[in-house]
Amino acid sequence: MISPQSIPFFPEGVELNNQSLALVDTQLGAAHPLNQVSCALLEQVNGERTIRQITQQLSFQYGWDEEEVEGDFLQLIAQLNGFYLVNIRTPFQIGEAVKQGMVSFLYFTRTLQGVRWEVKKRFTPHKKNSVSLLIFLLKVMAQTYSPMIASLGLAGMLIALILPYTSFLAGLTLPLFFLLFFTVHEWAHIIVFEKLTKHKLPYFLATRRGAFQFVRPRIDMKGELLVSFAGPLIPSVSGVALSIVLYFTSMPIWLFLILVFIAANGLVHLISYLPFAEDGKRMKEAVQMNKLTQSQEVKS
Repeated sequence: MISPQSIPFFPEGVELNNQSLALVDTQLGAAHPLNQVSCALLEQVNGERTIRQITQQLSFQYGWDEEEVEGDFLQLIAQLNGFYLVNIRTPFQIGEAVKQGMVSFLYFTRTLQGVRWEVKKRFTPHKKNSVSLLIFLLKVMAQTYSPMIASLGLAGMLIALILPYTSFLAGLTLPLFFLLFFTVHEWAHIIVFEKLTKHKLPYFLATRRGAFQFVRPRIDMKGELLVSFAGPLIPSVSGVALSIVLYFTSMPIWLFLILVFIAANGLVHLISYLPFAEDGKRMKEAVQMNKLTQSQEVKS
C-alpha cells in the first residue's frame, strides 16, 4: 500500500529530466511526460524522505495547500509505480505492518481495488553467472509467491495425511516444485534472451502482489520464439516424462504421491504455450509481426 509514510525512490535505469519535463526510462528507451509541479515534487525524491515530508517542505516553500498537494503526490507516485518508474519502501512500524497485512488480505479477496493498494517493485539483477541468477530468482520467487506456496503446502500435507501409507512430508513436494519450476521457467527466459542478445539489450525484473514479470524489448521473430519457448520447456518436459513413468511403473503410495505432485507442477507449464497465455501470445504476435513486415516489404 502506498501511504504518506512511504519512501519513493527511482529504480536503476530511470532518470528525471527537468529540461524535457519527463521521467526517462533508459533501459526501455521511453519517456513519461510530466508537468512542472510533478517535476518539482519528484526533484525531492532521494530515497530517504517520505511522501509526507516532501509535500510538507514544498507546501511551506511555495505556499501550497498541504493536504491537496499530498493527495496529488500520492496519486502521482501510485501512477508512476504502476509504470515501474518509481519504487516504494515503507519503514517498519507495527501499526503500519498490521495495516499492510489487512490491505493485502482485502486486495486478494478483491474487496479493495485501485492503484494505491498495489505496490510494484522494479529491479535489475547483476549476476555474474547463470547459477547465481537462479539462486537470486529463487529468493525473489519465494517472496513473491509466498501466499500461494503456503496454501499449496497446507493442501499437499492435508492430502498426504488423508492417504494411507504416506507422510505429510510428501505433501511438501507440492509447494517445493511449484517454486522450483516457476523459478526455472523465468530463469530460462532470461538466460536465452541474454545469450541471443549477447548481453547488449537491457531488461529489468518486476514484482507485484502474487506476480512476477520479465520486462524486455522485443527482438526478431526467431529470437522471440526461442525466448518464449524456452521458459516452460524444462518444467513441461519434466511433467510429461514423470507422467509416463507413473503410467508404466508400480511403486509405493508415498513415492507415487511425490511424483504426482512433481508431474502436476510441470504439466501446468504446458498451458504457457497456448495462444491466450503470456508465452503463447508473444510467440503468436512474433509470427504475425514477421508476416506483416514481409508483406510490407513486398508491397514496397
